[in-house]
Amino acid sequence: MVGQVPGFLVTLASVRIGPIEVANVPGVVADSDAPEFGLVLVGASFLARVQLEQHGNRLTLIPTK
Repeated sequence: MVGQVPGFLVTLASVRIGPIEVANVPGVVADSDAPEFGLVLVGASFLARVQLEQHGNRLTLIPTK
């Protein structure tokens, strides 16, 4: 557990996952050397712009039109 970590608000010009690309995505860059922050995390600001379908233990992202 890390606790509070300083961060910087940013706007990512685009985020692409496979064939899905979303422009102008708000995000946070954590100012920490903690190993947990070396992982890539897709946040709600991206996920709110795609459709999600769950089938069993698989979650599929579908581009919105």
